[in-house]
Amino acid sequence: LPFTDRELIRLDDALIAATRAAKIKFNIYVGDLGSDPGPAVDAIFPTTPEAAHSILLAVSPNERVVEVRTGRDVADRATNRVAQLGVTAAVASFRDGDLIDGLVAAVRVMSAAIASP
Repeated sequence: LPFTDRELIRLDDALIAATRAAKIKFNIYVGDLGSDPGPAVDAIFPTTPEAAHSILLAVSPNERVVEVRTGRDVADRATNRVAQLGVTAAVASFRDGDLIDGLVAAVRVMSAAIASP
């Protein structure tokens, strides 16, 4: 998926801010996850930076699939509720055809949910 420099900068800024606020590394994967996305994301997650201390937001745009994985060291803060908030935020923008807005929204919402006491 071709993103503009401006879109990549926006996404990078959101990832940096979220990582700092939540003290959890945020990673994003955008690409084909195949017909069975769950196992595909399970295979990708361990290869991401700081996997044990991170959240992976994986999106397969053509299949309209969003999956979230959280590392074992942060599972107590990056809960299923946090993941669902992120997916909900992403899907709202994806419906409008805006992948970057959806990714940025998801990262911001998850980070805010984790960082707030």
